[in-house]
Amino acid sequence: MLSGGGGWMTGTYDQTTNTLYWGTANPAPDYDLARRPGDNLYTSGVIALDPDSGALKSFFQEVPHDSWDFDGAVGEFVMLDRGGQRYVVHPNKGGDISAEDQCGSPDRATEARYQFPL
Repeated sequence: MLSGGGGWMTGTYDQTTNTLYWGTANPAPDYDLARRPGDNLYTSGVIALDPDSGALKSFFQEVPHDSWDFDGAVGEFVMLDRGGQRYVVHPNKGGDISAEDQCGSPDRATEARYQFPL
């Protein structure tokens, strides 16, 4: 069976932007990569949802085609204002910390990723 991408921990609600952020788990099966080709979109990353409609506001896939179980299921998020721009800061199990621009566009959020060393 192919599945995955669920949430292991609760998400975070940002009342300023009325957005629910949720870290997503790895795709399944974890290590049988031949059975799940491609990036396995929306897994091992962060999704942003409109809590009123359930619509996808944006997403960022931290580990495309995750074969190491480095999913984005860590539940902690930090909202950061820097230089007049709002960011969502999120760690993953691979040791990366990403900051995603809160612009509300899936395409833009994917392009606006920054890595911060631990």
